[in-house]
Amino acid sequence: MVLEDDLVSLAAAPRVSADASAVRWLRSSGDPSGRPRSPVVTLQALGDSTPAEHSGAYRGRDVRQLFVNRAGHRMHTAAEELVAPRVLEDRISTGCWQHADLNSLAGQHGPEMRVLQDWTTTPPREETVAPGFVTHHPGRFPRP
Repeated sequence: MVLEDDLVSLAAAPRVSADASAVRWLRSSGDPSGRPRSPVVTLQALGDSTPAEHSGAYRGRDVRQLFVNRAGHRMHTAAEELVAPRVLEDRISTGCWQHADLNSLAGQHGPEMRVLQDWTTTPPREETVAPGFVTHHPGRFPRP
Protein backbone atom coordinates (compact mmCIF):
# COMPACT_ATOMS: atom_id res chain seq x y z
CA MET A 1 0.00 0.00 0.00
CA VAL A 2 1.15 3.47 -0.82
CA LEU A 3 -0.38 6.41 1.05
CA GLU A 4 -0.31 8.69 -1.99
CA ASP A 5 -2.33 6.16 -4.03
CA ASP A 6 -4.91 5.95 -1.26
CA LEU A 7 -5.19 9.73 -1.06
CA VAL A 8 -5.71 9.97 -4.82
CA SER A 9 -8.44 7.32 -4.64
CA LEU A 10 -10.18 9.11 -1.79
CA ALA A 11 -10.00 12.48 -3.58
CA ALA A 12 -11.54 10.94 -6.73
CA ALA A 13 -14.38 9.21 -4.87
CA PRO A 14 -17.87 10.68 -5.07
CA ARG A 15 -18.90 12.87 -2.14
CA VAL A 16 -21.65 11.58 0.12
CA SER A 17 -24.06 13.99 1.77
CA ALA A 18 -25.23 13.45 5.32
CA ASP A 19 -28.79 12.26 5.79
CA ALA A 20 -30.70 15.27 7.16
CA SER A 21 -32.78 13.25 9.64
CA ALA A 22 -29.63 11.53 10.95
CA VAL A 23 -27.97 14.92 11.46
CA ARG A 24 -31.04 16.21 13.37
CA TRP A 25 -31.06 13.10 15.57
CA LEU A 26 -27.34 13.41 16.33
CA ARG A 27 -27.68 17.08 17.27
CA SER A 28 -30.65 16.33 19.54
CA SER A 29 -28.89 13.50 21.37
CA GLY A 30 -25.29 14.68 21.68
CA ASP A 31 -22.47 16.78 20.42
CA PRO A 32 -19.51 15.02 18.79
CA SER A 33 -17.55 18.29 18.63
CA GLY A 34 -16.19 18.05 22.19
CA ARG A 35 -18.20 21.14 23.14
CA PRO A 36 -20.88 19.75 25.47
CA ARG A 37 -23.89 21.89 26.31
CA SER A 38 -24.07 20.55 29.87
CA PRO A 39 -21.52 19.48 32.50
CA VAL A 40 -19.64 16.24 31.82
CA VAL A 41 -17.66 13.89 34.08
CA THR A 42 -15.13 11.45 32.65
CA LEU A 43 -13.53 8.52 34.50
CA GLN A 44 -10.42 6.80 33.23
CA ALA A 45 -7.56 4.63 34.44
CA LEU A 46 -4.20 6.30 33.84
CA GLY A 47 -2.87 3.11 32.25
CA ASP A 48 -5.78 2.74 29.83
CA SER A 49 -4.77 1.89 26.29
CA THR A 50 -6.63 5.04 25.21
CA PRO A 51 -4.30 7.83 26.33
CA ALA A 52 -5.57 10.26 28.94
CA GLU A 53 -4.73 13.04 26.47
CA HIS A 54 -7.84 12.08 24.47
CA SER A 55 -10.04 13.36 27.27
CA GLY A 56 -8.01 16.58 27.00
CA ALA A 57 -10.19 17.45 24.00
CA TYR A 58 -12.69 18.68 26.61
CA ARG A 59 -10.15 20.89 28.41
CA GLY A 60 -11.38 24.37 29.24
CA ARG A 61 -14.98 23.32 29.05
CA ASP A 62 -17.46 22.42 31.78
CA VAL A 63 -15.82 19.03 32.33
CA ARG A 64 -14.37 17.28 35.35
CA GLN A 65 -11.87 14.55 34.53
CA LEU A 66 -11.48 11.82 37.14
CA PHE A 67 -8.51 9.45 37.05
CA VAL A 68 -7.62 6.28 38.94
CA ASN A 69 -4.03 5.12 39.17
CA ARG A 70 -4.33 1.70 37.54
CA ALA A 71 -3.30 0.00 34.33
CA GLY A 72 -5.76 -1.32 31.77
CA HIS A 73 -9.04 -0.39 30.15
CA ARG A 74 -11.99 0.22 32.50
CA MET A 75 -9.92 -0.72 35.54
CA HIS A 76 -12.04 1.03 38.12
CA THR A 77 -14.36 -0.34 40.76
CA ALA A 78 -18.09 0.09 41.17
CA ALA A 79 -17.39 2.37 44.15
CA GLU A 80 -15.28 4.64 41.93
CA GLU A 81 -17.95 4.57 39.23
CA LEU A 82 -20.56 5.63 41.80
CA VAL A 83 -18.47 8.68 42.67
CA ALA A 84 -18.70 10.06 39.10
CA PRO A 85 -22.48 10.73 39.09
CA ARG A 86 -22.20 12.17 42.61
CA VAL A 87 -19.56 14.62 41.38
CA LEU A 88 -21.84 15.54 38.47
CA GLU A 89 -24.87 15.90 40.75
CA ASP A 90 -22.89 18.22 43.04
CA ARG A 91 -21.86 20.30 40.02
CA ILE A 92 -25.45 20.62 38.82
CA SER A 93 -26.87 21.47 42.26
CA THR A 94 -24.17 24.00 43.27
CA GLY A 95 -23.22 25.47 39.89
CA CYS A 96 -19.52 24.73 40.35
CA TRP A 97 -17.21 21.76 40.61
CA GLN A 98 -16.64 20.74 44.21
CA HIS A 99 -13.24 19.58 45.46
CA ALA A 100 -14.30 16.63 47.58
CA ASP A 101 -11.95 13.85 48.64
CA LEU A 102 -12.89 11.33 45.95
CA ASN A 103 -11.12 8.43 47.65
CA SER A 104 -13.11 9.08 50.84
CA LEU A 105 -16.35 9.14 48.85
CA ALA A 106 -15.49 5.83 47.16
CA GLY A 107 -14.35 4.37 50.48
CA GLN A 108 -17.82 4.92 51.94
CA HIS A 109 -18.98 1.96 49.85
CA GLY A 110 -18.45 -1.50 51.26
CA PRO A 111 -15.74 -3.91 50.13
CA GLU A 112 -18.16 -5.62 47.73
CA MET A 113 -18.22 -2.37 45.73
CA ARG A 114 -14.42 -2.08 45.67
CA VAL A 115 -13.78 -5.29 43.75
CA LEU A 116 -11.51 -4.85 40.76
CA GLN A 117 -12.05 -7.37 37.99
CA ASP A 118 -8.95 -7.98 35.93
CA TRP A 119 -10.15 -9.36 32.59
CA THR A 120 -6.61 -9.57 31.24
CA THR A 121 -6.03 -12.81 33.14
CA THR A 122 -7.50 -16.26 32.51
CA PRO A 123 -9.59 -16.89 34.47
CA PRO A 124 -10.44 -13.28 35.35
CA ARG A 125 -8.98 -12.29 38.69
CA GLU A 126 -10.95 -10.38 41.32
CA GLU A 127 -9.37 -8.38 44.09
CA THR A 128 -10.74 -5.95 46.66
CA VAL A 129 -8.76 -2.73 46.35
CA ALA A 130 -8.56 0.67 47.99
CA PRO A 131 -9.99 3.60 46.02
CA GLY A 132 -7.40 4.81 43.53
CA PHE A 133 -8.33 8.38 42.55
CA VAL A 134 -5.35 10.58 41.75
CA THR A 135 -4.88 14.11 40.50
CA HIS A 136 -3.68 14.08 36.91
CA HIS A 137 -3.34 16.76 34.27
CA PRO A 138 -3.21 15.08 30.86
CA GLY A 139 -1.02 16.50 28.14
CA ARG A 140 -2.37 18.38 25.19
CA PHE A 141 -4.89 16.65 22.93
CA PRO A 142 -2.95 15.61 19.81
CA ARG A 143 -5.41 17.21 17.39
CA PRO A 144 -6.99 20.67 17.34
